[in-house]
This record gives sequence, structure tokens and C-alpha cells, in this order.
Amino acid sequence: MQSDSRMYHPLSELSLNTFISATFAWFAGGLSVTFITAFALYITGIGYILAYGPILLILSIIQLATVFGLGFFINKMSATVAGILFLAYSFLTGLTFSGIFLAYGLPTVLSTFVIAAGMFGIVAAYGYTTKQNLSLFGRIAFMGLFGLILASIVNIFFASSGLEWIVNYAGVAIFLVLTAWDMQKLKLMAQQFGGLSTETHKFAIYGALQLYLDFINLFIFILRIFGGRRD
Repeated sequence: MQSDSRMYHPLSELSLNTFISATFAWFAGGLSVTFITAFALYITGIGYILAYGPILLILSIIQLATVFGLGFFINKMSATVAGILFLAYSFLTGLTFSGIFLAYGLPTVLSTFVIAAGMFGIVAAYGYTTKQNLSLFGRIAFMGLFGLILASIVNIFFASSGLEWIVNYAGVAIFLVLTAWDMQKLKLMAQQFGGLSTETHKFAIYGALQLYLDFINLFIFILRIFGGRRD
């Protein structure tokens, strides 16, 4: 078994910051594309069309295909292709998010975004700075995610307010833990690569995708807890 000194070579603070900065630049770019797209569809009324069942289902399928393609084939694609796929996924998410703007209203969405951003920032900073290995907690949270999905599917048929309450609060807890874990993994990834290059840029994009998914899901669960749907 290799020691840590073999797995990760020394990395200057500048190189580490360069990699992390690139990751967060893509992360912020993806969120911007999503929310600008959703807001544009909200104010134009096009979101009502996209909220139609079959169209929403098709968009969701394309979303899944895009994110799984990026996740599974990241090693085989260039940074340019990875960037295009990430922004395409962010745009598709914006299309489906327009329905959320319509359901909850702009003030609720904006206030929830601020809350989610604050919570995300705190746990991401913790994951980056802590010396504790978060792997065990992250794996438990990842396994809990499957239970969360199963419970959500079951509640489609039973429509239990109690189960919905459990799912929403568990979802917030799970994605807070995953955010801290992904941030720690991202730091280790930067140490492994030794900074940012043309080849490793795509892994900064992949890291941005992980953080993006954490934030989007955290945002949705918080919105379900605190956001009253409009009639």
C-alpha cells in the first residue's frame, strides 16, 4: 500500500488555489446559466409550456443522459467537451427549474437561494479546511441518498406529509455532508494533479459538477421545507 507521500506530491498554495479557483469559476458559471435561464422562462411565461408533463419528462431524460455521460466518460473527453456538456446540463436544469419559479414565486426562490448558499458555503469551507477524514461520513450519506430516493418514490403513491417531512430534512442533512466530503475530495484531487493544466482542467469541471449537484439538491430540499407553494 502506497503512503500518502507517494500518492500526493508537494503542492504550492498558489497551484492549489488555481485549481480550486477554476473549479469554483465553473461552479458559479453553471449556477448562473441555470438561474438566468429559469428566470428568463419565468418572466416570459414560456415556463408554463415546459412544465407540461411530456415535455418535462423528455427534458429530464436528456438531463440524466448528459450528466451521466459527463460523469462516466470524463477520462476520455477533452476539457472543451467537458465544459460544453457541463454548461448544457446547467442550461437543461434551468429549463426544468422554470417550473419551480412558477410554483413558489420569485421572492421565495431568491430567499431560499440565499439560505442554501450560506449553508453550502459553511460546509464547503469546513470540508476544505478540516483535517478529519470525511470518507466514512460521506459514504454513509451516499448510501442514505439511495434510501432517500426510494422513500421519495414510495411517497408518490402514499402522499404522506410525515414521510415528506422526513425526506426533506434528511435530504438537507445528506447533501450538507456530501458537500463537505466532495470539497475534501476536490482538495485531494488538486494535490494529486499538482495544479491546473490543459489535461487536468476537465477534472476541475468535473469537480464543479459535483458541487453543482450538491447545491442544486440542497436548494430544492430547503425550498420544499420553507417555501410555501403558490395557489
